[in-house]
Amino acid sequence: MKRRDFLKTSGTAAALGILGFSCSKNEEKTIGIQLWTVHEALNENFDATIKIVTDIGYKRLEGYGYRDGKFFDKTPKEIKRYFSDMGVQMTSTHTDIPWIEDNAIWNYCNRAMADAAEAGCKWLIQPYYQIKREQGIDGVKRLADHYNRCGTIAKANGIKFGYHNLTHEFEELDGEIPYEVLLNYTDKDTVSFQIDTVQLVTAGYTCHEYIQQFPGRFGTWHIKDTPAGRKGDSTDLGKGVVDFKGIFDYAELAGMEDYFVEQEDFDRHWTECLKHDYDFLNHASFVKW
Repeated sequence: MKRRDFLKTSGTAAALGILGFSCSKNEEKTIGIQLWTVHEALNENFDATIKIVTDIGYKRLEGYGYRDGKFFDKTPKEIKRYFSDMGVQMTSTHTDIPWIEDNAIWNYCNRAMADAAEAGCKWLIQPYYQIKREQGIDGVKRLADHYNRCGTIAKANGIKFGYHNLTHEFEELDGEIPYEVLLNYTDKDTVSFQIDTVQLVTAGYTCHEYIQQFPGRFGTWHIKDTPAGRKGDSTDLGKGVVDFKGIFDYAELAGMEDYFVEQEDFDRHWTECLKHDYDFLNHASFVKW
């Protein structure tokens, strides 16, 4: 069941009624979640949805939708205090820094970085690939320069800049793989990469090969599973084809500092799925924190 289909028949407030499950929490693990996972529920009832997510046990949140200097219609100070009062922290946010090849964008970039830092984030992640194929591999290299400048501005604001992969950047362009060009042409000290495990697997690669080729470059992760035969869709963790033990065995080599559960397709109520995902990681011996 897609989130939108469920929400047609049952409101988020009603979901509070199924929170009768017990949350077996391990205080040593601070499992994160990308809030886009519940974006439709957040639109319906923000407070109730955040309560559900935090009651399940998620402690680190990754936001999205920064606009007009606000996160979820709250100023950076307000959103930091709001989450702090609930015992959680927004440690990362997805924020688009438009690729405009002039100086008009840099004031916006600096403000976005400063606001993310004030909100309590240590990461600002560019959420999507910004190259059209007709721009060629030289366009990818210019984009890498753009990310290098973003990374420098992030560092000046006391946070880190990262890039979240999709699948398009793994399609060969002018004889090269754009994703590898981005890795090779960005500064390893200021530009990190956020691996989306499903997008990478759907593109035909494994996380291990990129970690081994580019150690230390993957500071944040979207922990996500995809079912066999329907690659690109998502499913409960452990029910698909992604090798999570292998990922976490390579966590130190990858430079992993934060990971966030993300799920977009559900075969039952999303609260049950997110509880399953939390328990899967919480009880997994290969997940150390």
